[in-house]
Amino acid sequence: MKKKRIEIRVSDYEHNMIISRANETGVSVSDYLRQVGTGGKAVSASAIQSLTYECRAIGNNINQLSKKANIEGMDTSLYDESLSEIKTFISFLNRVRGGK
Repeated sequence: MKKKRIEIRVSDYEHNMIISRANETGVSVSDYLRQVGTGGKAVSASAIQSLTYECRAIGNNINQLSKKANIEGMDTSLYDESLSEIKTFISFLNRVRGGK
């Protein structure tokens, strides 16, 4: 539970920039300042969504290659490991953006 409160003074320009950047990342101003203030980086929701889409496409390609290699009797362990890593990364991205 968050009990501590921090108040700061900012210029109109800084205020507008903070609000704008929080909106770009899809989080509240409090969450944005908390993320940036604790050494994290605020990443836009659209960037995470784009990364998730790209990872899924790559995962689908690897899955197709793995199936083809399996049919042809080739070793698929590299494909399987890569696919597992991509699925783990997609799960991470989903958690970051507040999804499943």
